[in-house]
Amino acid sequence: MKNTQRQGFTLIELLVVIAIIAILAAILFPVFAQAREKARQSSCASNEKQIGLAILQYAQDNEETLPLANYVNPDGSNGSWNYAVDPYIKGGIAVVQADNGTLHKSVYTCPDFNGDAPEGVFSASFPSVSSSGAKTGQPFKSYVVNENFLSPLAVSTPATDHFKRPSATLAQIKSPSSVVLLAEGRGDVLYTTGNDTSTEPTDSPDENFHDWGNYISARARHAGGSEYLLMDGHVKWFRAPSPNYADSAKTLPNASASGVVWSQAQYPTASAWFLEDPNAQ
Repeated sequence: MKNTQRQGFTLIELLVVIAIIAILAAILFPVFAQAREKARQSSCASNEKQIGLAILQYAQDNEETLPLANYVNPDGSNGSWNYAVDPYIKGGIAVVQADNGTLHKSVYTCPDFNGDAPEGVFSASFPSVSSSGAKTGQPFKSYVVNENFLSPLAVSTPATDHFKRPSATLAQIKSPSSVVLLAEGRGDVLYTTGNDTSTEPTDSPDENFHDWGNYISARARHAGGSEYLLMDGHVKWFRAPSPNYADSAKTLPNASASGVVWSQAQYPTASAWFLEDPNAQ
């Protein structure tokens, strides 16, 4: 009697199965990647929310005055806003990396921030990777506060009037739900004016590099936009201009005309701004 039992799949059947698996993978892998990115974005928003609560707690304990963006300790060492508010978070501030080169990330670092390959590296002064390829001890903190309200008291020698002023009080902010308190940054410095309209490229490190090298290059980190912490403590995602900027020290970024803008006086109908117009009603 003839044996009709099949011994295995034919080549055509195997190819069909492989093709089906490949099609499913092509469909599902982007979905999984988007889900992972959405989770990182949510984690970033949570980080900013925690930082916002800490900054507002600091202000309440200091006569409603916001912390300084940058300052000098009595022993001569440098301090910054995250050291001032960390007692309210106890999140730990990562400065030195592990021996194996792994980044120490904390609440002060966006999960999408990659310290050895930051967005828009167009300055040789950014010390993220040594000539041997090893990661350096650059502080890997990827959020920048609004220096229009949190004064960087110690960044200029001799100090100009801009850097002598104290930080703002909560009472001085007219529209706390529309003024940026903290934004995403590239990790080189910890504060920004948010000015994306300057005509000077990054050749001026004391001023424009704070914006060009940090906020502007990071404001499209999450799906073409980024998370912002506003002065009233809430966090919201805003889209960046498209295209955002060119990866060049000699090319101006695209200024925002909606969403988050630099100046309320320039775009009074925008959703949020870094510089509040004192004459606005």
